[in-house]
Amino acid sequence: EDGFAVTLDRCDGCGGAPSVVGLEGEDGLDGLRSAAQGIKDAHPSIENVYLSAEGTIPLQTLVETMDALRGSTCSLMPGEDRSSCLFPGVIIDA
Repeated sequence: EDGFAVTLDRCDGCGGAPSVVGLEGEDGLDGLRSAAQGIKDAHPSIENVYLSAEGTIPLQTLVETMDALRGSTCSLMPGEDRSSCLFPGVIIDA
């Protein structure tokens, strides 16, 4: 509800405190896409990200967030090239 917090705490050697990239009143998904691209550029070997959401977040918002983290041109269909994906492995972390 307050935006997206991005952290690299599960990435060995990445570290850093979470930063909020999309605030209420902004298009938070654009901020998230931009932050995800920056992380991918800095750490191209990372393929998985962990997504945690408050219980009040609507399912549609969760799906849109997963899509934003995967990237706009990403296809997860069998046999498709995944090189255009930011993070093909979006893992929901309870």
